[in-house]
Parts: sequence; C-alpha cells; structure tokens
Amino acid sequence: MATGTSYRTQGTLPPQTSGFVGREAELARTRELLRGSRLITITGPGGVGKTRLAVRAADDAVDSYPDGVHLIELSAVREPELLVYTLATGFMIAERSNVESDHGTQLDRLLGYLRERELLLILDTCEHIVDACAALADTVLREAPGVTILATSRQPLDAAGEVVQLLSPLPVPTADSATAGKADAVELFVQRAAAAVPGFTITPANLADVVTVCRRLDGIPLAIELAAVRLRALPLHKMADPIGHRLRLLTGGRRSGTARHQTLRAAIEWSYGLCTPAEQLLWARLSVFAGGFDFAAAEEVCADGELTREEIVPTLIGLVDKSVLTRDSAPGTDLPGSDSLPTFRMLDTIREFGAERLHLADTQVLATWRQDVAERAESEGTRIGRAEAAVRGRFIAHYLALAEEFELDPANNQLSKLQRLSRERLNLRAAFEYALDLPGNDSAAIVLATSLCMYWQITSQLRVGEYWLDQVIERCPKRSVVRARVLAARGYLRVQLGDYANGTADAKAAVAMAAPFSDLATAGRGYNALYFAHTTSKNLAEAQAAATAAAECYASVGDGHGLARLALIDATLRMQAGELDQCYESATKGLDQLPDDEVWCSAYLYGVQSLVLFLSGDIEGAKSSGMLALMMKQRINDLIGMAYGLSSLAFMAAGEGRHERTAWLFGAAAPLWEQAGRWYLGDPSLEALHQVAEGIARAGLGDERYWELRAGGSAAPLDHAVERTLADADQL
Repeated sequence: MATGTSYRTQGTLPPQTSGFVGREAELARTRELLRGSRLITITGPGGVGKTRLAVRAADDAVDSYPDGVHLIELSAVREPELLVYTLATGFMIAERSNVESDHGTQLDRLLGYLRERELLLILDTCEHIVDACAALADTVLREAPGVTILATSRQPLDAAGEVVQLLSPLPVPTADSATAGKADAVELFVQRAAAAVPGFTITPANLADVVTVCRRLDGIPLAIELAAVRLRALPLHKMADPIGHRLRLLTGGRRSGTARHQTLRAAIEWSYGLCTPAEQLLWARLSVFAGGFDFAAAEEVCADGELTREEIVPTLIGLVDKSVLTRDSAPGTDLPGSDSLPTFRMLDTIREFGAERLHLADTQVLATWRQDVAERAESEGTRIGRAEAAVRGRFIAHYLALAEEFELDPANNQLSKLQRLSRERLNLRAAFEYALDLPGNDSAAIVLATSLCMYWQITSQLRVGEYWLDQVIERCPKRSVVRARVLAARGYLRVQLGDYANGTADAKAAVAMAAPFSDLATAGRGYNALYFAHTTSKNLAEAQAAATAAAECYASVGDGHGLARLALIDATLRMQAGELDQCYESATKGLDQLPDDEVWCSAYLYGVQSLVLFLSGDIEGAKSSGMLALMMKQRINDLIGMAYGLSSLAFMAAGEGRHERTAWLFGAAAPLWEQAGRWYLGDPSLEALHQVAEGIARAGLGDERYWELRAGGSAAPLDHAVERTLADADQL
C-alpha cells in the first residue's frame, strides 16, 4: 500500500473552531464501528451534529489509516453526475489523460487511485444525491479493499454492508435533576452563551431557564447554538418566557419535514422574528448565494428600491451580530495568498430558510420554462415568484460580469483574478443553474459557460467545463455565433482531456460556423484546439496549417494570451525534435506576448527555456529560470506545473553531481505525476532526460540509498519540498 500523502491541501479534515461537547457514547460507538466495518453512515435530522461527530471520530482514528483521512463535502454538488468528479478533485487526481489512458473514465482513474491506498473517506451530506452516493460506495468498497467510508446523511444510503449510526438530539434533563447542570445540552448552551456574552455561567438561579430553552429546542445542537447567541439581545429569563409560543412549527410547503427538522426550523424562525424588517429582507435575498460573498456582491445582488445600497452594509452587519451570517476569514479558494477582504456566508439550514422566505415573497409566480400547467400543479417548489426572479436576475448579472471580465483579459493581474474566481466557484455554479432555470436567461447561461473556458484549463476543471457546455449546447440557435462559441470552447477542453475525436469534430464545426459571422476569436480557439489535437496525433502538416490559421485569428483580435499558448505548443514540439535554438526562440516570442503579471503560461515558457539552457550547458541560467517557473506554479497551485518544475530541477541536480538532491526531487514529483496518469504526460524527450538523470543518481548513491531518499521526497509535504527546492538545498 502507498504511504501517507501528507502534502494534500484538499479533502483533509477542517480545524475545529469550537469545543466538542458530550457525545461520548456516540463517539465510542463510531470508533468501534470504524474498527469493524467499511461503510458507516451517521444519520439524523439537520443540525444534530452529524458532521462534527464524523470529523471528531475520524480525527481520533487517523493513525489507523496510512494514507490519511479525507473529507469530501457534498452539500454544493447538485448533479449526481458530478459526484465522481468532486471526489477526484478532492483527491487532486488530474484530469489530463495520457494517450494510453484516454479510454479510461474519471471513475476508472478514481478507482485506480484508491485501489493502492488505505484511507478513511468521509462523504459529508449525502441525502440530496443519496442514490449516487450509494452506487459509488458500493463500487469503491468492491474495487478498493483498503478504503473505509464514513458517510453523513439525513437518510441511510441503503448500500450493501452499510452500518447505520443514528445520531439523536442531545438529552435534556429536568430542572430538578441533580446532574442537570452537567447535561450535554445544558453544557453546550452554557459554552456557546459564554462565547456570546463573556462571563455567562450556569447558576441555581438560571438553571431552570436554561433547561427550558434546551428542552423546547428538543436538544438539537444547532438550535441550541442559535438560541444561545440571542443572549446578546435578550436576558435569559425573557428568552425562556416567549420561546414556547414563538417557536412555531413550520410545515407549510414541506412534504417530508420530520418533527425534529421542524423544530430546528422553528428555532431559525425565532431568530428571524428577532430581526428587523430590513434584516429579514436581506436574509431572504442573501440566500441566493451558494458560497461566500462580500459587501460589494451583497450590494449588487440585494439592493433595489425597497432596500437601498446604503442600507446593505449596516443591515448585513446586523445579521452578523445576530449570528445569521458568519464571517468567513479563510476565503474559499485553493490558491495561496488569497486577498483578505471580509467575506460572509450562511449555514445551509439558515440559507434554506431564507430561500423559502424569498420564494414566498409574493404570490404571483412565473412558471419555470418548459413546464406545462399539469406539471406546475404538481411541483410548487419549482415555481419562481417575481421577487425571487428579480434577485436571481441580479445575481446572474453580477457573476456573468465577473466571468466576462476574465474572458476578455485572462492575462493581466491574473493571480488576483484566479483567486477571485476560485473563491466564487460555488456562486458561479449557482448563477449558471439559475440562468438555466429562469425564463429568458439562456443567453446568460451560454455566456457563463463559454467565458470560463480558460479558467477551467488553468485550474484543471476540464470536466466541469465540458459538463456546463454540454448543458447549453442545445439552447443555442442552430448555425449561430453563440453555438460556434460553445463548440469552440468544448472542442478546446475536449482535446485537453485527450478526447481528440470529439474535440476535433467540435473545433471543425466551430471554425466553419464562425466564418459567416467573422468571429475571429472563436475561430482562433477552434484552430488552437485543432493544432493541439493534430500535434498530439503527429499530423504535422495539418497541425502547421491550424497553427498558422490560429495565429492569424489571434493577431487580428489582439489576443496575446492566445498567441503565447500557440508559442508554448511550438516550443514543446521544437524541444522534442531537438531544435534547441528554435525552441528557445518560440518560448521567448511567447513571453513577449504576455504581461509581467501573467503566471500560468509564462511559467511553462520559463520552464521550457530552463531546459534549453540546461541542455546547452548553462546550468546556472537553467536553474534560475527553472526555479522561477516552479515558484510561479506554486503561486497558482498548478500541480502538473509543479511536477514539471521539480523534475526539471532534478535533471539539473544530476548534471551538477548532486545525487541526493536529484533523488528526493524525483520523489517529490512522483505523487504529482501519479495523479496526472503518466510522467511528463508521455513527452519522449523528457522521459529520456529522466532516465539519464536517474541513472546518474543511482550510480552515485547506490540503489538502496537512492530509493530511500526518493521515498522521503514522496512522503514530504509538497510545500516543504518546494521550499527546499527553491532554497537550492541538498538535504530535504
């Protein structure tokens, strides 16, 4: 089995920001189940603490799994088709496939990765895609014998071999019980109350009120936490008096709400009742955000004549004070160095309540398109009111502008733009889904899907991009410029994925369809896809013709980034052919097309230049360019780019006779190439250099020492390995 992959930044356990109260019996039971079963599902109502128990139990058991514990959060995955992709992303399994593995599916690559590992996989929040989770769990348990799955869901998966751990609300004692002050529900209330109101403690005088509050909230942890922070606004005795009649069950429009779920909703309604009318209105409107948001986004989406822009910030702050919103101090991005602008978010249960309020904001509804009267009568929840449509429309417009900004100029200020898009990825997905559902917004969905093409390539989200484009292709008019743009974008992504047949077909259709409209930008992207596909297939004459056509199109529209991408492909070809001077020249031409603050393509071009300098005997110059390329790739968390950088610097270390550095550098690159599917993605020139460098190091160290150092590099955290590489260190 493989060793632990401690370098991972995704799919790992989150830090716990508040204390874990009670649950000793449940925790012990979960630990016991983990020792004897391979599929455990923690079930229970919303807000009862399923995720927290799973994370705590997994943290306690982490030493039992050589390859670690990995948490995959599924609450934002609305389409079952994206479940496998979400897991692959969580494990950072690259989408680019080599020629030998092109016929494998994403599921095949995921299973191939898991077969060689012993790990605990937490699938968090399965209920909305329970069938897909059950099917995947069955497959993983059958194909990957070292994997144990711990799921959280409001209902069992009903999969073979599943053991269900039911998590009930916290027990609430009677006020006259001798141990009432030490009961879990009371202790939780006191702990959270003390955080909200410093100095709060349990006393004989207030114990009965605390117990009353906890009992009327049925011991549900989230409800108790929401109630505890209300002490900022109300004394405890005032809170205990009205809570009985103010926390009414909310069953309207709910087909399957359980009593416990309705009780949680009652607690949330009570918090809602304490808000001002402006806060209630903003709460409902902010529910359209699937992820975090900042002040500017809230103003753009939520302000209108009823709630002005000037009112948004103070009203939002009021919701933070009432714990309806939480400040998100760590932006939702995988990119290092993300900006520190304050962002906010809602818990899913609170957001769901707000969405219902927004949906009920008026009585006149607009049926979602393509539904007839009979279908509408059966699906009240899919009908969109005017108030909801207006907020969604502003939401769509806000994120459409963000996507278009990146498409128009993906090079200047690139790192900041990538950080913003990564932070907003859940909201971008929500905007796309809203555009598909809201009548009259097909064009917005199409533009969103095409505008993010380069973002998906840079961040290795090629499958998601293809999925979005598949969703909008049939909404495009036949023989239209927008259809050409969708085909060009999909063709471009497909050839990057190795689907050359379908990618080429899309690209050819896009070029032909764009011609009557003189859409040179779309034609350029289509020709670029053809250039890449023909190059990989060794159809060099057709590749050169496509490259010339793409260059003419990009030059005509002033697309320097496109020209630089063409130069990168040409430089790679020149390297493989041994034409070092022409290779360096092509890389230089590519860099000349890019601004100083472009990162992704520039780093690859610097990497090519470093290899030319190395093969020409200029090792110091080669190391300087190679380290620059690696540093740039680290800044945008480009795993394949870092794999190239570490391996190239290993070549140079071997050339300097630094055998130990060579060994651990190859080791540090190994897990990244494993995820990519093949070292150097099949580039024969780099594979040859690897063989030479490895041979030199093994001869200098002996096989035993070489493989020991290489294993150490593989086990090292990636950030540490990169740091030591950039320090030009011999020892890891």
